[in-house]
Amino acid sequence: MRDDGDFAAYLVARWTPVVRTLVMLGCSPPLAEDIALSAFARLRGAWGSVRDSDDIDVQAYRVVLQEWRRARTRRGPDVDDLVTEASWAELEAILDRLTPEVRATLLLRYVADLSDAQVADVTEAPVAAVREMLAWSEVPDEEVFRDASDSLAVLSPPLDDVRRRARDHRRRRLSIVAGSVVVVALAAGAVTWLATRPAETDTSLTVAPIVRAENPAGVVWFANGQLHLDHVVVELPPLRALLAINGGAVYAAEDGAVVFVADDGARTRLGSKAPGTPLVGSDEQGWVSWSDTSQREPVLVIYDLTSRQRLRAITPADPEHDSATVLVPVAIDQERLYYRAGSASYAVTPDGAPEQLDDGLLDVASATRVFQSGPQQVRMEQSFFSTVTTGVGVGARLSPDGNFVLTRSADERSSYGTVRLYDTRTGDELAPGLTGADVAIGAAFGSDQTVTYIVARAEDRPSADGFVRQSYSGALELRTCSLATGSCAVDAKFPSTGSTPLLAD
Repeated sequence: MRDDGDFAAYLVARWTPVVRTLVMLGCSPPLAEDIALSAFARLRGAWGSVRDSDDIDVQAYRVVLQEWRRARTRRGPDVDDLVTEASWAELEAILDRLTPEVRATLLLRYVADLSDAQVADVTEAPVAAVREMLAWSEVPDEEVFRDASDSLAVLSPPLDDVRRRARDHRRRRLSIVAGSVVVVALAAGAVTWLATRPAETDTSLTVAPIVRAENPAGVVWFANGQLHLDHVVVELPPLRALLAINGGAVYAAEDGAVVFVADDGARTRLGSKAPGTPLVGSDEQGWVSWSDTSQREPVLVIYDLTSRQRLRAITPADPEHDSATVLVPVAIDQERLYYRAGSASYAVTPDGAPEQLDDGLLDVASATRVFQSGPQQVRMEQSFFSTVTTGVGVGARLSPDGNFVLTRSADERSSYGTVRLYDTRTGDELAPGLTGADVAIGAAFGSDQTVTYIVARAEDRPSADGFVRQSYSGALELRTCSLATGSCAVDAKFPSTGSTPLLAD
């Protein structure tokens, strides 16, 4: 029998502050207890590694915030049904004006009683940014948070319920590998299991084998016919676009099919995508958007993965647009879809009228926006810190917290360009972690303030204009670099077989 002594002690110590934090994040008390129950069940299932980690509280509150975000996706407005005790009505009014990320930062510090450094680790934000939020003039004194927290009554920690839910989680995980199992060796060197059951929930898709394997990198990626999720690998034909969402991924195949892959590898076809257009999505809402061509008239779709239904379809014939324009999704952020129609940019909710924005919108994350402001210049607007900075680059992607932007500048010796990283709060350029001989054929932000690359070795080939480094051969590698320290580590190496590898946005 499992010895739950140290886990039970941690549950007793942390149950009340976890539930109070969730209530003050916007959950009703019953829902806060349910989310906490799921979080502690996950922690119990991985208690060995959690207990041996550098900081148990950091690991625990990361899981709590993940469960909170999932609940917001599943339950929608129910999660924002905040209790209204008079003792903190004024505090509630202030918290309601903040983004969920800023609100979580304040509550982790003052209700969960984590240190500045721990809050930074949980929220994947620099310590300096956390301290700036805490010092913001509109933030109440620490005692206001503590008084409001103390006024919330919390029931005793339900250890037996946590055990039952942990067993349920374990049964669901084991169902992934039901059926015939064989041992195989993957490129990363891990021993895995091949599940022979079909991966599809939609019979229009061909059967794709699923391999049980831990992802060596902190991002979803595709190479050599294999899609690598957190715990499974799915064998697929070449892909043209890839988006990580809801613990799984949405991809676009060569034939344009848009498919959702759940965290256990099960697949569902969602529609078809216009060539050359991106997939965008949001973990917070569980929404994905693409330019859909499955009907006679192309439409821009907002699709809810939780309810498995379209929330909205925007057509070029809508009054705001030229009927000949292809609508291209840019980002989903805080329940808004951002998109382009020709040179114009717009933001829209599932039930509202489009709002026109500045031209050249490239990405939006945590209310931070980045624009193409010139042929080789990007403009970064950081809303929380009220800063506007510029950098050299063409195209851009923001980190989930909106604090960093990844772009590329033109390089006459490389068709891929030169990777550039900027801090959107200061405009400072950061070291990308690449050398002059590296070709970054893919780049994406990961967790814990990191960026992951698919790196190839450059080859110089003569041309009429000199030398152009635009080809690569041999082994490719996944390389993850810390934005805080600039240090890098190789996650895995794999051969180049000719098909283009992808990192998920």
